[in-house]
Amino acid sequence: MVRALCLSFLLVVVFACKQDIPESSITLPLTPTMTHLSGQLEGYRRSVNNEFLTVRVTNFQTFDYDRKMVRVDSMGYFSADFPMDHQQDIMIIHNDAYFTMILSPGDSAHLTLQADEFTERDPGPQHIAISGASAETNRILWEYLPALRADGPLVIVDTAMKKMAVEEFTPKLTAIMERQQAFLQNYIREHDITDLDFIHWAENSIRYQIMKNFVDFRMVLPLSQGIQPNEYPFPEDYGAFVNLIDESDPGVMMASNYARFLRNYYSYVQQEVEADLKKMDGYKPNPLIRSRALLQRVDEQHDGFAREALLSRILVERLKVNMADSIKQELYDTYLEMAGDDYFRSHVSEVYSNLFEDAPGMPELQDRIGALQLPDLAGKDLSEIFAAYRGKILYLDFWATWCKPCLTEFPFYPKIIESVDTSQVAFVFLASSSPAGHWLKTVDRFQLPGDHYLLSRQEFLHFKTLLNIRGFPQHVILGRNGEVLDNQALRPVNSSMQPNVGLIATLNQLLESS
Repeated sequence: MVRALCLSFLLVVVFACKQDIPESSITLPLTPTMTHLSGQLEGYRRSVNNEFLTVRVTNFQTFDYDRKMVRVDSMGYFSADFPMDHQQDIMIIHNDAYFTMILSPGDSAHLTLQADEFTERDPGPQHIAISGASAETNRILWEYLPALRADGPLVIVDTAMKKMAVEEFTPKLTAIMERQQAFLQNYIREHDITDLDFIHWAENSIRYQIMKNFVDFRMVLPLSQGIQPNEYPFPEDYGAFVNLIDESDPGVMMASNYARFLRNYYSYVQQEVEADLKKMDGYKPNPLIRSRALLQRVDEQHDGFAREALLSRILVERLKVNMADSIKQELYDTYLEMAGDDYFRSHVSEVYSNLFEDAPGMPELQDRIGALQLPDLAGKDLSEIFAAYRGKILYLDFWATWCKPCLTEFPFYPKIIESVDTSQVAFVFLASSSPAGHWLKTVDRFQLPGDHYLLSRQEFLHFKTLLNIRGFPQHVILGRNGEVLDNQALRPVNSSMQPNVGLIATLNQLLESS
């Protein structure tokens, strides 16, 4: 009882901290945009200093880091371009020193670093100069971080955790969090800070660093004190806290500590599921049963962004395990039925596609559905891309295999198509972000008439630019010469889940007037 009360109290404090953060407009999914970082290490000497800088960016689809090695020339100059899909903190590492900075997609930042003095963590703004849109946010950040660390410890380290009971650990961790929160609020007030990017980041960075420390303790304590995971569960309201994490939480995606926290929480879920499975009579380790149990646990206990992130992590990890292809395909289909977030589904589909793009039987299936290939799209407009259809009205359907609304529409196409003159109207289905084998099987399963193309990422981005494609499904009508008549055309199904007679009327009217 005491354990549960202590841990619950920590959660209450975290909930309370959450209320102080201003509203934000962070949304997902977002499109990766190249970000530019350049600068100079003044006083750089290759004989003394490392030849490379490392830029570390958090990948929120995998809870892991993407690292880019950036070469420093003999004069100390460096330049790097790397993709970012949302505003977040990144880490710049050189020799044994590193510092944090906040960048947004499309930013162009220029740094000037003192190579000889850049030898410790977060060396402070006196050793770093920056220009660009994010300059002011980062100047505040670089002054704040050394001051925060000087104020006291940020977490409880593993060596100390192993000696603590929960009744001792939880109050100490709570005190650390409250001290950091108070320090931040005083710092904002004393320095008259109004930069919301910094405020959002700082609030969330503290919160998720503390929650990661909480999970660390949960993982370390059983090992150090001989306690089995199933005998030392989190309090019941912990899952409710995890469910509060979503993309609308201001700054949550800015703080890499969030991804670190969720990665550790995933390890906790695995421990809990494994412990429960071992209680089953006659249970023997089985990758399919374990994978299904993980998916079911997350599906039942979580919702919102945390649910989507955890489901994605399970699938990507399971797909990389040495299991039969049939099991991986079954798990992938199960995942698609559960998941609803395009940001994560597209990542899982890409991983799956890389595994099965040359699956047996694909050539025969491709021939059966009449899969086609577009010409090289580079520099081409719509009339050139669809030159083979010149003289016809085109109804384009942009879709993906993991898009549930897309699949819902497919059974209504036969009625639509039989109601128009197909010698004058062509139905063209353009799938993207989908595994080739799954795409072919989906088209075959629904017996979709019309012409079918699977777009590469570059091809989709080309169409996205030409037609302002905002998501899936999206329907576009082109005229006889490739001109755009409607890039938000009616769907084949209406709100009553009946064939859309409005679409039929629209297509027939276009035939009469052109």
